[in-house]
Amino acid sequence: MRRLTVSGRAAGKGAAVGALLLSVAWAGCDRGEPGRVSPPEGAADVVTAPATLGPATASYPATVVSTDKAQLATRTSGTVRRVPVDVGSVVRAGDTLVVLDGGDVEARIRSAQAAASRASRYYDRIASLEKDGAATGQELDDARAGMTMAEAGLQEARAQRGYVVLRAPFAGVVAARDVDPGDLAMPGRPVLRLVRPGSLKVVADLPGEVRGDLSRGTAVTFVDPSTGRSVAGHVTRVSPALEPASRRVRVEARPDAGVGESLPAPGSFVRLALTRPGRSTLWVPDDAIVRRGQLEGAFVVEGDTLRLRWLRTGETRVGAVEVLAGLEAGTPVVRRPAPTLEDGQPVGRRSAEPWTP
Repeated sequence: MRRLTVSGRAAGKGAAVGALLLSVAWAGCDRGEPGRVSPPEGAADVVTAPATLGPATASYPATVVSTDKAQLATRTSGTVRRVPVDVGSVVRAGDTLVVLDGGDVEARIRSAQAAASRASRYYDRIASLEKDGAATGQELDDARAGMTMAEAGLQEARAQRGYVVLRAPFAGVVAARDVDPGDLAMPGRPVLRLVRPGSLKVVADLPGEVRGDLSRGTAVTFVDPSTGRSVAGHVTRVSPALEPASRRVRVEARPDAGVGESLPAPGSFVRLALTRPGRSTLWVPDDAIVRRGQLEGAFVVEGDTLRLRWLRTGETRVGAVEVLAGLEAGTPVVRRPAPTLEDGQPVGRRSAEPWTP
């Protein structure tokens, strides 16, 4: 009987201890979700996306130029008398751009008129003498030739009058002005540069090995490094031969219809990006990139812990960044990471977002 009493007491104590442990365990559970342990203190809720293989791209330096441009020069020498336009002036076709001093031209015209008048009178005299038999047919022919030459000289002198005024060959904007009143204009030396805004193309000299990837109509992207803005375009011309010294090929491309105005001004530097067929590379969402100083990285989820991986990045396209080193395909990276995230921080709630580079 005594043993039974002792056993009963022991059983009672065991039940009490079990109840105490159960209450402690219950206290450690999430009261909102019975059976689930609360996240560790300081855990971060994250949204992830996998690093994904996608088409490889490459970009090269290029220059924006106007498809309608002209380096304007005078066809006669002379002192510049007036320049009614300046850089940025909008002009219409036929507008006056430069006016030269026409004194010399007018003097040549008067001289040519006098010579033509003399030649005409001389011909008339010889023709009259020839009728009377006082002049030979050869003399008449020589007089006729002299009159023809004098008239041609007069026409040439009068044509110079049109060269005194330099007019716009098309409507556009003055992009450069190299003369001022009083300067001496010389034939063949540019005095103004005129461009037509909105008619833009991109010119690039690319390595010869990419020529096989390009043809008329190949899709490309223009990226403005100063703003990060991208503009879709297509190849319009590929040189059939490489430049002998550099082994590079000249390529011209234009923006797609309706986006030409998105390109920066003529003369601006852009990058021409194109897809390399049959090649792939690793991409992550651009909003996953963390920049600290000169370093670029991304937070990845390893088990239940955040890790900051430093990366070597490559090309940038709309919504995606190429990863050359530091990640493997399928690694979950944190999108839109909060500035407070730290390496080694525990992960709380986690959700995944599908994406395509």
